[in-house]
Amino acid sequence: MTARRPLNDHLEDVLAGIPVPVLLLRGREDRLLTEKWARELTRTAPDGRLVELPRAHTFV
Repeated sequence: MTARRPLNDHLEDVLAGIPVPVLLLRGREDRLLTEKWARELTRTAPDGRLVELPRAHTFV
C-alpha cells in the first residue's frame, strides 16, 4: 500500500540535521500525520514551522 511508504522513513532523524528552515504542512483531517506527531516533527527541526490547512491530505 502506498500510504505505508512514508511511515518507513524516520523523519525525526532527518529533520534534526536540516540546516535550512523547514515548513511542515498538515491537513487538519489528516489521519497519517496526527497533530501531535506534526508538532513533534516541527520541534525536531532546528528552524521548523507548522501550518495546518483545511481538510485532509490522506487517501480517501
